[in-house]
Amino acid sequence: MESPASNLIERFGVDFEQSGSTRSLGRVFAALLVAEEPQTLNDLAATLQVSKATISLTLKQALQAQLVDKVTKPGDRRDYWEVPDDVWIRTTLSQLHLLTRWKLLAFSGMRQLPDSALHARQRLNKMIAFFEMVEARFADWEAEWSQNRD
Repeated sequence: MESPASNLIERFGVDFEQSGSTRSLGRVFAALLVAEEPQTLNDLAATLQVSKATISLTLKQALQAQLVDKVTKPGDRRDYWEVPDDVWIRTTLSQLHLLTRWKLLAFSGMRQLPDSALHARQRLNKMIAFFEMVEARFADWEAEWSQNRD
């Protein structure tokens, strides 16, 4: 019988994979999310029953995506890994930066497309308006979150 934690870990893996990432990234993220303490590479390999090489590669991906932090413990030479408390802000900001880049590309497209490209210009205008709304709302949400989480 599977535990609720292992079910959650597997579901995160499938969701990450369906979202265009890797199943192993979702599983590592979820394993750290439900862990009571920071985990070593060996801990994760044992928990997830995969090779240390797979965990090592996946931890590099997770670190790059800002899903995990590497931490140390005094007197211990091993690296430990954990999900940071602000992971939700980090990942949302990362997505917001992507939307901002797309918005800048849309502005560039508006400058380059001829006035006769009405349908394309209309789509780009809607894209810009939506991304500006998201940016404004996110600033409000971030301020509200900062005030209410302490």
